[in-house]
Amino acid sequence: MTAARSTVVTVTNATGQVLGKAWQDLPHGMWSGGIEPAWTIGPGETVSWQTESDGILTGTEGRVGYHIGDAGPIAELHWDNPYGGGNSYDEVCPPGWAMLRGGGAGANTTVTWLLEPAQWHVTAFRPSTHGFRFPNSWPQGTTDKTIDLGLVRLPIGDASNGLCGGMVYAALDYFMAGRAVPPQALAPPGEGDPLFDFLVSRLFDSFDIPNLPARLFAIMEPAYPDTDRGVLEPVGLMSGRSAVMIREAWPNIKEWIDAGVPRPICLVKVKSLNPGDLGKNHQVLAWGYYVSGTGVALALYDPNDPGDDACSLWFDTARTDVVVGVGTSPPDLGPVLCILTTAYTQVQPPLGT
Repeated sequence: MTAARSTVVTVTNATGQVLGKAWQDLPHGMWSGGIEPAWTIGPGETVSWQTESDGILTGTEGRVGYHIGDAGPIAELHWDNPYGGGNSYDEVCPPGWAMLRGGGAGANTTVTWLLEPAQWHVTAFRPSTHGFRFPNSWPQGTTDKTIDLGLVRLPIGDASNGLCGGMVYAALDYFMAGRAVPPQALAPPGEGDPLFDFLVSRLFDSFDIPNLPARLFAIMEPAYPDTDRGVLEPVGLMSGRSAVMIREAWPNIKEWIDAGVPRPICLVKVKSLNPGDLGKNHQVLAWGYYVSGTGVALALYDPNDPGDDACSLWFDTARTDVVVGVGTSPPDLGPVLCILTTAYTQVQPPLGT
């Protein structure tokens, strides 16, 4: 009898070193057939194991950590296939290595991880050097400005919405101008401060009104297809979220980074009919990429996580007729349902900042 929930975990070791198991944990479910994760995974070897639910209305969740080389850094994998709600996965990858994930949808599913040396294509931008030192967090009432979207007026500059697009555009402006960002660790106090006013103005620029809000509203629509299996795709009238990300956004991101220019992007994080949920989406800056087969990883500057050079996301570009899962590090950067590029044009930061 098939378990209500099961996850086959497949790991391919492309590190050139032996992976040695450091620890394992099974908070929910059981090891199928009593077979636990392999103690070692040799160079070039692919191994699999499975966990499954072991009760009524239950799921399965597991974790395992492997040393890369003899007592080397540990790569961690985590899978969670609950009885109610969607599956979730995350991983911790040591610097210098890349871990790409695929699959993982459904009640009885297979998730794959590939661990290999990281060979990133990067610009000269680094969040720890060129990003703002302060986080994208603002007290309620920092500004009374709103974005007029016709159907709704969206407040900006407070803790619920932030200035992520303005911080991304401004950081890129400083980088392109060859100027250092202001070194302050505290966010500017509010209106009248030259830096704060610049961030707000660039936030409005990042929305490219009405273009970005209109695109976001369309893709946030719950009925918008995740895949190319929508009835309008054959006649070219609609691409699902997977195709928008893989066919439109990814080639443009790659083109900019190959030219040495980081690419501002918008992460679609919600499905909603409420225009007020526009602020739940998030803007970041892609400053590098890594390709392994059909897997792609992007290195990001996230204004919510200042100074983090390891912030990233990844997805598989092989197919657009299936839901494409997006992995994120740190995990709270997700969920990501789709990726859009935004209409950046360089401006000179004010000398007063």
